[in-house]
Amino acid sequence: MRSGRIFSPRGAGSSRTATRLARDRVLRHALGVIFTAFDQGKIEHVWVGETRPVLQGARLTAWELGMAEIPYALITDSMAGWVMGQGGCDAVIVGADRIAANGDTANKIGTYSLSVLAKHHGIPFYVAAPTSSVDLTMASGDHIPIEERNPEEVAGVTWSATFEAPDDRARELLSVLTAEEPFALDLGRGHKLEIARAGEEFRFDGWARIAPPGVTIYNPAFDVTPAENITAVITENGVARPPFAESLAKLAEGSGSMHELGVELVAVDEEPDAE
Repeated sequence: MRSGRIFSPRGAGSSRTATRLARDRVLRHALGVIFTAFDQGKIEHVWVGETRPVLQGARLTAWELGMAEIPYALITDSMAGWVMGQGGCDAVIVGADRIAANGDTANKIGTYSLSVLAKHHGIPFYVAAPTSSVDLTMASGDHIPIEERNPEEVAGVTWSATFEAPDDRARELLSVLTAEEPFALDLGRGHKLEIARAGEEFRFDGWARIAPPGVTIYNPAFDVTPAENITAVITENGVARPPFAESLAKLAEGSGSMHELGVELVAVDEEPDAE
């Protein structure tokens, strides 16, 4: 959360409207802009998409906004269009995993849909990302590889929690079961539950099937938002606006961006800071 504040003061000033809809992607960059804009009195409220299938919005963005005491409401991804249509959103801010030279942007799945909705409703759509996400060797989003994730992410729901043993007897039993490796329980019908040690406490991770067994699943981790749907790209070096081929090149050169470092696009699930 703190690292996002490093470059957000210069980026936040570019959004002249109150930002009410944010979808978590590169968590600390997109939210860094929101944190600073809130401190400047430019934000009243944030709509947080749950971000299926991994639920980064529900698990991480909501947690970060709550810790920062910024007013927000969690919604399902499919509610975004209705919220925009009802006039409840003045701007959209998302992150980016990779930005091509022409401004096409790869980000967590669902970002493209948000951009289409925002464009239809005449709402500014901002990408907040470090210049290290810019890859000038990628001419357009057509060349960005899209990873497919484990089908189980869509076929079911994952949950986890840390807990303390209720008494000494339970602690002794759980300690024995998890002494060498996590203890797995077969709950039937494909449901899973695993218990493991977590320091002085214990942690359980579960997965419950919601889709029929044997269903065919397509689970791309990213999608690509075309540059024509993007109002501006907010970076630590300033704000890039169309035509992006010129503005991004000026901001990214010499910044240690992806094309200079040879970084390959991979999906990474971030966890909230412990502090």
